[in-house]
Amino acid sequence: WRCTPHHTRNVSCLFHNLYYQNNQFVALLLQDDKFPVAEYDLSFYGSFGWVERPSELRLKSAEEAAEFMRNATEMEPLTLGVEGPWHDNFGHGLFDHFYPAFLGLVEFGLHHETFDVFFNAPLCKAPECCETEDIMRVFAGGRLLPVAALSQTYRQASSNATDGNAGERPYSETCAKSPGRSVAAAASAAEGEAGDAEPVAGGGDGAAGAATTADLGFNYSSLGDARVLRFKHFVYGARNKGQRTVQPDIAIAGGRSLNAMYHFTRRMYHRYGLPLPLRKAIKENSPFRVAVIHNKRFNESEVALLKGLAQSYRASESHIKLTYLDYGRIQPFSSQLAVLATIDCYITSGGTGLMPHVFLPEGAIVINLGECKDQIVPAIGIPLFMEQYMAEGAPYQRALYYDSVTRCQGLEKSKIEALIMKAYKMRGFETPVPAGSNLSPEGKIFIEMCKRTNETYCNKFLDDFNAMNDWMEYVVYETRHFYPQRSQIMDYAKQNGMWADGERAVDRNLLAKIKEEYKDQIAQIGTVPPNIP
Repeated sequence: WRCTPHHTRNVSCLFHNLYYQNNQFVALLLQDDKFPVAEYDLSFYGSFGWVERPSELRLKSAEEAAEFMRNATEMEPLTLGVEGPWHDNFGHGLFDHFYPAFLGLVEFGLHHETFDVFFNAPLCKAPECCETEDIMRVFAGGRLLPVAALSQTYRQASSNATDGNAGERPYSETCAKSPGRSVAAAASAAEGEAGDAEPVAGGGDGAAGAATTADLGFNYSSLGDARVLRFKHFVYGARNKGQRTVQPDIAIAGGRSLNAMYHFTRRMYHRYGLPLPLRKAIKENSPFRVAVIHNKRFNESEVALLKGLAQSYRASESHIKLTYLDYGRIQPFSSQLAVLATIDCYITSGGTGLMPHVFLPEGAIVINLGECKDQIVPAIGIPLFMEQYMAEGAPYQRALYYDSVTRCQGLEKSKIEALIMKAYKMRGFETPVPAGSNLSPEGKIFIEMCKRTNETYCNKFLDDFNAMNDWMEYVVYETRHFYPQRSQIMDYAKQNGMWADGERAVDRNLLAKIKEEYKDQIAQIGTVPPNIP
C-alpha cells in the first residue's frame, strides 16, 4: 500500500491486493508485517466523521497466505471506495463523498483512469430519483459495485427472487422525488417550482446508459468459497475531504492545491460525451449570458423580483442576456451540463442550486445572493451564503456576493444589477484567481481566525467547527453552537433541536478584533439572549 503524505486526519491509501470478506475489508499480513495504516483516521465517509479502516488478517506463512488467496475472485483493474449518505440529493451525492473519494485518485495520479465504484451505501428504491448512481457509473467508466449486492441481506433476498441477481437489496428510504427527473432536477423541483421559468433544451445522452444497480458481472451468492474478493488496486480514504468539512484554506479539499475540482468537472463533460466548456474569447458586443437559478431560499417576493429582472433584460437591447432557470425543467443531467457550459454568470443562493456552478466554463462568474437565515440561539437574522468553499476551491472562476450589511432587509433590484454589471466588467480576469478572492467578508474573517493563530489552534478550531456541521457565518455572528452564553440556555437549546453542549472553541478576543476590521462589510448584529419562555 501507499498512503498520501498528509497528516493522518485526511489520508488516502492506494492498496494493492485488498480483500473483501464477510462484509468487511481485510489487509492480508504476515505475523511480523508492520501496518501503519492502523494509525490513520481512514474512512470512506467524506465528511468529518467515523473511522473505518480495513481489518488485519495475520497469517503464519506465505504458504498459508497463498492458500487463502487461491479461491479469491479477482476484481480488476482499479476500484474507488465511496460512501453515500443522502446521495439522492445532487449536492450531497457528488460533493459529500464522490468528489472527496475522487480526490484520492488525483493524489495518486490515477484520475484519468477507468475505475469501478465500490459503493458503501444503500441504493435508492426508485432509480429515477437517484441519478447520482448513474452519474458515478458514467463518470467512472466501470461498474457500480453496491455493498448491498455483497451483503448477507442481498444473498437472502436473491434466493427468493425469480431473477437470481434481481432480488433487491437494502434501500435508502429518503427518496420521494417525481419519476423521470434527474437528481439535480428533482432536488430543485422539491425546492419549489418556478411556474414560468423557461425550459431549456440540452444535449448529450451520456457516454453510457442507465446504471444497473447491481452491475457486478457475476452473482455473488453463487461464488461459494470464492466469496473472498481480491481488489488488485483499491483507493480508500475520503475522510475530511468533502463539502461541509472546512479546510484551513477554506477551499474544498484539493480544489486549489491539486486543481482537483477542475479535473473532476472536466472529466464529467468528457465522460458524458460533451465538448469541454472552454474559456470564451472576449469580443466587443458579444453576449454575456446570465442565468438566475431557482432556489428554495428565495422567498416569494424575491422570486418575483428575479423573474421581473429577467423579463426586463429580455425586453432590452443589452448585451447582457438574463434567463431565469429551474433545474426541474432541464432533464437529464447531461442536458444540465450542456446548459452550464453556455453560462457566463450564474446567480443563485446557497444549497443544492449553488453546487453546479463548479461545472461552468473557466472564466465564468458566480453571484451568491445568499439568504437571511433566522436563528434561534440567539433570536436574530443573519446573512448566510453557505458553501463558499466550493467557489474558493474553483479558482478557474470568480465569485461575488450580495451586500451582507443589507441582506436581511431583502434583495434590492439595483444591487443585483450592480453585481451583474460588475461581473460583466470582470470578463477576461486571469486564472487561477488569488486565494481568498472567492470568499464573502464572513469567509475572509473566518480564514483570518486560522491565519493569525498557530497550526495547533487552527486544527482544534476547525475540528470543533466541523464536528458541528455548521456554516462559517455562525462563527462570525456568534450564533447557534458559537453563541457566547449558550451554556446558560441549554434547556432552551434542547427544546429547539439544538445540541446543548455549551459554547464551542472560539478565540472571542481575536474574532472581535478581526470583525472590527471588516465592520463596514458585515451585518452589525448584537448577541442579545433570546426571550426564553
